[in-house]
Amino acid sequence: MRVIEHSDRHTRHQRRWRTLMVASLVVAIDQLTKTIATHLAPRAGVHVVGPLGFWLVGDPASSMSYVPRTSIWLAVGLFVLGASVATYSVFTPSRLARIGSAAALGGMVGNELDAVFRGGWVVDFIWWQNWCIFNLADASIAFGVLAMAGGTLWRALVTPRRGASRRLLATNS
Repeated sequence: MRVIEHSDRHTRHQRRWRTLMVASLVVAIDQLTKTIATHLAPRAGVHVVGPLGFWLVGDPASSMSYVPRTSIWLAVGLFVLGASVATYSVFTPSRLARIGSAAALGGMVGNELDAVFRGGWVVDFIWWQNWCIFNLADASIAFGVLAMAGGTLWRALVTPRRGASRRLLATNS
C-alpha cells in the first residue's frame, strides 16, 4: 500500500511541474508576442491570409472592468480561480484536461500581467476580420476551457471504467 501512495505522490509532483512548465511557456510566449506586437504591429488592420490579420489595440481589461483594479476582491477571486485550475490540473486523470488547464492558467496569468504592468490595458493584436481581436493568452484560455471540458467529458463518457466489462458480463449471464 505504501508503494502506491508514494507512486501517487510522485505522479502528482510530476503533474504539478508539468502544469507549471506549460503555464510558464504560455506566459512567456504570450508576453513575447505582445512585446513584438507593440513594436511592430500597425494601428490599422493589415490582412494576412483569409480572415486573419493583425491590428494592435489596447483592451481596457474589459472582462474584469466591473471591479476596480485595486480591489482586494479581484485579487482574491483571481487567486482562488487560479488555485482551482491548478488543483484541477494535478488531480484530473485526463491528459487533455491537464494540458488545457495549464494553458488556461498561463493565459490568465499573461493577461493579468498585462493589466498590472500596462496600466490596466491588455494588448490585443490578432484580428479575425468581422469578428474579434484577441491575443495568445485569450486563445490559450479558450483552448484550455474547451480542452478541460472535452477531456473531462471524453473520460466520463467514452473511457471504460475498471471492472465495467466484468460487471457487464456478470449481468448478461
